[in-house]
Amino acid sequence: MPVLGGSRGDGKPASALVDITCVDGMRFQKQVGIFMYTPPHSESQSARKYRLLSRSLSSHGEICSFVMPQLATLGDALKRLERQQSLRKACGEAEDAPS
Repeated sequence: MPVLGGSRGDGKPASALVDITCVDGMRFQKQVGIFMYTPPHSESQSARKYRLLSRSLSSHGEICSFVMPQLATLGDALKRLERQQSLRKACGEAEDAPS
């Protein structure tokens, strides 16, 4: 029996590697299938799902225009806090000292 590269390192033949890969692949397909499979929806469930997705997509721009500036403000505040902490650390102050 051929051995991968002369030896797999554990002395098992290359065909054993193929068998293991196939088993792992099938296990992966099963796990992915668990997450991907959804039972068929009734017509009313499908209609509700469509309405909710449509509503979400139509609100996307408004939500982003509201959230993104706040997110930028939060990012700036975090950067300032990190700078203050690094300055305190450089000056030898305790990290829990009041500002």
